[in-house]
Parts: sequence; C-alpha cells; structure tokens
Amino acid sequence: MADSMILIGASVRAAAQSAVRAGFTPWCADGFADRDLQAIAESRRVRHYPAGFVAALADAPADPLIYTGALENYPRLVDALTLKRPLWGNNGEILGDVRSPVRVAEALLRNGLRTPQVSLVPATIPRDGSWLCKPLRSAGGRRIRAWSGPVEQPASRVKSEGRRARRRGGYYFQERVDGISCAGLYVAAGGSAVLLGVTRQLVGTSWTSASPFSYAGSLGPLSLTPDQDAAFRQIGDCLAAEFRLTGLFGVDAMVNDEGVWPVEVNPRYPASAEVLERAGRYSAVRLHAEACRSGGLPPLPEYGRRMAGKAIAFAAAEVEATEALVDWAEGENQGRPWPAVADLPHPGSRIPQGGPVLTVLCEGTELPEAEAQLRRQIAAAIDVAGVSGVFSR
Repeated sequence: MADSMILIGASVRAAAQSAVRAGFTPWCADGFADRDLQAIAESRRVRHYPAGFVAALADAPADPLIYTGALENYPRLVDALTLKRPLWGNNGEILGDVRSPVRVAEALLRNGLRTPQVSLVPATIPRDGSWLCKPLRSAGGRRIRAWSGPVEQPASRVKSEGRRARRRGGYYFQERVDGISCAGLYVAAGGSAVLLGVTRQLVGTSWTSASPFSYAGSLGPLSLTPDQDAAFRQIGDCLAAEFRLTGLFGVDAMVNDEGVWPVEVNPRYPASAEVLERAGRYSAVRLHAEACRSGGLPPLPEYGRRMAGKAIAFAAAEVEATEALVDWAEGENQGRPWPAVADLPHPGSRIPQGGPVLTVLCEGTELPEAEAQLRRQIAAAIDVAGVSGVFSR
C-alpha cells in the first residue's frame, strides 16, 4: 500500500492526524491550513473554495487522493482532480446518486427501511415547522431551517435535483422527525458495509455558539438496543449495495421510539470519525485506504468502556486569534498522544462571526461525563481568550 496520500476538503486536520497515526505521509490542502495541521504535514490553504483546489493541486504529487467534507457536493470537481491520480473514495457518478435525497429515500423504502418524506416542490409543504428546508449542497447543517416561507433563492427554480440544480444552488424539503440526532460511521467495499459505531451529535448547541441546526460535535460510541443496532447495520448495507459505496461514509439519522430515520448520507470521512477512532484506538483513514485499495473490510472495533467527544467552538462575533489562546491550546496538548484542543488558528488570524475558532476533544467512560468535560474545556478557552463575545457560554 502507498505510504503517501493527498487529503483535501474544507478541513482535513482530523483525517490528516488519522493518516499519520496509520503511518501515512499526507499532503494536504484545505480552507484553513491550521497550525496543528502544518505541524504534521505539508499543507496549503485554499482561499477560493472549492474551485481553488485545481490550482492548489497543480504541482501536488500524483498520490492517491482522499476528499473530506464537503467536496461530495462537487462531483465534477472530484472527477477533474482525479484524472491524473488514483481516487480513494467515491467518484462523481456515485456522488451524484448518493447525494440525491430523493434517490436515497427511494432506496431505503425499497429495502423496507424508515426514512422521512422528501419533496422538491414547496407548494404542497406545510409551513408550520413540521418540514425542513435544506440545501442540496448541504454541509454541517448550515442553511437548514424550519420551512415557513420563501427561501433565499426561489424554490420554484428547483425543478429537478440533478447536477444542474446542485450547481446553481437549490433546496429540497424533508419531513421533520423528532428524536436524538445521531450519526453512524461505516466502511464499505464490494456492496457490503461494516458499522464502526454510532455517535450522538451536538447540533445547534448554545454553549459552543453554534447556529440552529449546525453540527457542533459528537459523543460516542452510543450503546444501542438490538433493534437500533440491526437498523443501523441494514441502513449501511442498503446504501453500500444500492450506490456502490467504497470506503468510509457516514449516515446522519434521528433515533426515536419508532426506530432509526436516516436523514443524510455523507460519502467520505465524516466529522464523527475522530471520536470513534479515539474511543477505539484505531485509524479510520487506514480502514478507508484498505477498503479502497483492496476491498478489505475490518472486524468490528472494540471500544470497551472508553468514550470520546469533540465540540467545535464558534465565534459569536468577528475576533482575532490571540497568542494567549494558541499558547494555552498547545499547552493543553503537551505530552498527550491524542489532542485535547485541535484546529488551532494562527495568531493574528481573523475569524468571522459564525466561523470555527477551535475544537476541543476529550475521553471518558460515560456520555454525561464526556459532555461535561467538553463544556469545561470550552469555558477554559473563553477565559483564556479574554475577549468578550468570542464564544457564548
């Protein structure tokens, strides 16, 4: 297996750390080129997302390419970037299919699985908050809202959900399901998938200054009932077979007393992966590489009683990253095999309102313990930053 690879995406720090733990040498390009990414890999910042990846990779090595979020929304770009190098992941044709909410819903229903209703036509959708308006090019829960009226771009333009609709930016509508927001992590090959674990998602949490519906972190692995475990496994096998998925993928789902309701498929290294990696002491990028290169699927991970968590702190107002904040974060990481603080901004960099400032990570034996620790770490970052409005408690 090749010992080097290219990692690209909006943020590749977590995947790069996973790759290094597996013995790979990654070459990276993302939207931040954070301090801790530059410490472990050659990396470049792409300021014009996503078109800037073309120029960024012009003189990159011809190593296998792995993309992270949210490049699954740009299937033509993925194909263009892999014309001269191997792709470890799902190609543009597969992305066009599995990122279609209608096709995913049809596949799940055809296999006897639950799924919320979806529609592309707003005229028949109730405006009482019982449905969500979601972008076809979704990422991290941004721009999702309860449907109550016109969208930023008239929904009437979205006559289909094909490539043309995704290119121009369109919306679809999904029935709202109450429950616990969760995410399943899988690795697939040859039409089958292995469920690596399920996490609870932190969504729109006020103590991270996340906007409503925005992904703000993960806790896991969750203990599942036999029925929930069976449902998540069936969902993974269905998607792997129907859409020919290869490598890592994630499924966001709502879990309630009725069962498991998949709401979105992320056909790449998902944000929750590093939480399960940390709890299970393995490299998800290694599993991804083996599945893409040789079709190998791993045995089930063993987590024991160890749990892990992460939370993303967002800027409540535009701020400048201070030396004190970065020094504190690096001090927290000193001597640790796994970081306590990650995605470290460069001192002096400006972070816009709503932008990610940093990520805190932890371990524990119970979910409440892990969440409480994340809250304490966020509070410590607030105190060190010393700038009113950087985060909200």
